Amino acid sequence: MIPAQLLMVERPYVPTVQTFNPTAVLTTFTHTGGGAAEANLYDGNDSTNAADPNGVTAATAAAYDLGSAQNVNNVRVKVADSFGFSVADVFKIQYSDTGLSSGWTDSGSTISIPAGTGAIVNASVSSGSHRYWRILYQSGGTLGNGWLGELSFQNVN
Repeated sequence: MIPAQLLMVERPYVPTVQTFNPTAVLTTFTHTGGGAAEANLYDGNDSTNAADPNGVTAATAAAYDLGSAQNVNNVRVKVADSFGFSVADVFKIQYSDTGLSSGWTDSGSTISIPAGTGAIVNASVSSGSHRYWRILYQSGGTLGNGWLGELSFQNVN
């Protein structure tokens, strides 16, 4: 007979990911080959792309209204599989309790997007619950393409 302790198998921890869908968006990523570019950023499909038609500039940003205050602790970016980013760029992660176009506060976190295509990048955030979240260009290169396949604000437990 096998003791009960030997029959127990410890299962690996699998995190729960909650992705918050925006109720409104304010973004410079408004260019796409077809369809609604803003919706491409949060449609759950990594292969639908959106770009800033002016290339990456100091004003390149994407802001989401999550409808109510949400505890975001992870930001996920999927770089587009075609075009992608011409050079590596760093974006600030900011939040607001005022609106999509005002009251932004730096979260103290950034997300670094590599040059090239297809990368998936995650950045941790610990700023509490807020209704409005965005990424805003901070540094890197302001020349060339800046195509995203997806931008997600998440809570990972």
